[in-house]
Amino acid sequence: MRPERITGKTTREVCEAFRKLEGELETARAAQELEGKAAALNAALAKGPAVQHANPQAASISNLLRIPVDDAVNWYALVASLALELASMAAMMRAESRPVLHPESQRPREKSEKRGVPEYNTAIAAALRKERRIKG
Repeated sequence: MRPERITGKTTREVCEAFRKLEGELETARAAQELEGKAAALNAALAKGPAVQHANPQAASISNLLRIPVDDAVNWYALVASLALELASMAAMMRAESRPVLHPESQRPREKSEKRGVPEYNTAIAAALRKERRIKG
């Protein structure tokens, strides 16, 4: 209806309600179209491969060794427990072992080592002696 033909208050209210209903109808049509597109996309996604496995570590081991995923899970548990046992055994062996004395540790100490200044090599020892002479 054209604005010049709208003369009464009732006519204006009816036209406003009609326009509102037309807008709702177009919104419903657009929503229905979008729902159809979403359903098509969901169907395509359902047919595709999984993006990530429930256990990606087992899946990668399964692919590497070419064995079923369940077997890969079992093998991984076995290898992990063996590694843990070996590490704990090595730690216990180290804790219970006695230190080995090397021939260097049995040599007599020099004067500077007795005072708490170790001499690791002759260049450092010479530098320390020169510094002591300069200071004192």
